[in-house]
Amino acid sequence: MKLTAGKKKLIALAVLVAIAIAAYVITMTDTGPPDLSGIKVRYEDIPLNENAFTYFEKAGGLLEDYSDRSGDSVDTVYRNEYNPAAISNQIAQNQAVLHLFQQGLACREMQFPEMEGYMTLLSYLPPMRQVARLQSNRAFLLFMNGRQHDAFNVLIQTHQYGCMIQKGKGGLIHFLVGTAVKAIARIRIREFLQTTTLPPRVLKSYINLLDDNDASVEGISNAIRLEYVLFSSMIDDIESGRMSLKDVEKMLTTFDPDKKVDGEKSSIYRFKPNLTRRMYAETIRVAIDNVDVPCSKMTKIKKKIPRSLRTRISPNKSGKRIHDIMIPAYDRAVEQSGRDRIGIGATRLLIALKCYKMLNGTLPNNLNALVPNYIDSIPLDYYDGKPLRYSRSKRVIYCLGPDLKDSGGPDPSWWRDRPTRTVSWNEEDIGFLINF
Repeated sequence: MKLTAGKKKLIALAVLVAIAIAAYVITMTDTGPPDLSGIKVRYEDIPLNENAFTYFEKAGGLLEDYSDRSGDSVDTVYRNEYNPAAISNQIAQNQAVLHLFQQGLACREMQFPEMEGYMTLLSYLPPMRQVARLQSNRAFLLFMNGRQHDAFNVLIQTHQYGCMIQKGKGGLIHFLVGTAVKAIARIRIREFLQTTTLPPRVLKSYINLLDDNDASVEGISNAIRLEYVLFSSMIDDIESGRMSLKDVEKMLTTFDPDKKVDGEKSSIYRFKPNLTRRMYAETIRVAIDNVDVPCSKMTKIKKKIPRSLRTRISPNKSGKRIHDIMIPAYDRAVEQSGRDRIGIGATRLLIALKCYKMLNGTLPNNLNALVPNYIDSIPLDYYDGKPLRYSRSKRVIYCLGPDLKDSGGPDPSWWRDRPTRTVSWNEEDIGFLINF
């Protein structure tokens, strides 16, 4: 039977209404909760007296009390390190701190308390870096007094302390504090290499003791997993009414003041809790997969709201904006993990080069000459996954920078213009000066 023009219009209208209803249902309906396989952080039931955190927290508290009483903080002495009398007094006054530090190192496990949300008070973290600086000051005093072996051992212990913090199942801030602690130890190790007279057989043992890339990889992976837990907790608060989108905006814009969440009254159109969780879980998985691959092969984490006028009517706009504010933190944290591994690898190579020069009177023509007598293999460049580079003429170990271009390493003039620097972190190529 032939349809009349009027009936055709009615059918077309009915189809349009059906599509509109379907679109409304889709845009106004949330999804189910996400699959959390591979994202959960597994906490162990560790007795307090077997958890290194118990001792490290107490050590940090005592050190803060000392700084408050003396008015001469660890930072002050650390930055004015060539004052043996001040360092000696500081070490004498903090024997209890050092004893607690050793007790913590002797523990089998290190695990931070579980965080309840982004606003959890983490007052124990800053003193942990101060303890590392106290150890660095102590190593300096030992080295100046001719106890070079003891000085290096103190720094190796401090580096292990940083690894324990990284792997302690904390968030990104915990991981970054552990990374900073390790850097404090490596800076002093590289400084000592310039003048140490320890025999190569002793120095070579430190190459293996610094081989702890696994701590950085495991630490950042767990930190990213915990960030999902914290994020989901925040979504719970929004969903239950304990937080408004305006509250979230105030909190998250501390990370990026230019970003807005959409502080208007929440609706299922603007904010879908489970869809936001699923979206974030996918991003977390990508970030974890990126941890152990070279920067050049990473999967780019994409924002959910591109720069487009169409986003004015985007479903789950608030959820997408929260997601987009948070994701740069993961890119930066993964890069910090990569740079941590670069610092470890370069320091191990510098020790190997020092041993080679002590035994042969000169630096090698290439790094392959170090394998296997001085180091098992050449550490890899985080940026392109290839072995770290070396220039004998420029006296530098280097890797590519974020531009992924090999510029031959920092020019000698760069170091002459900056006589106190031994690492060029912010140049096109990241370089470590060979100053022995």
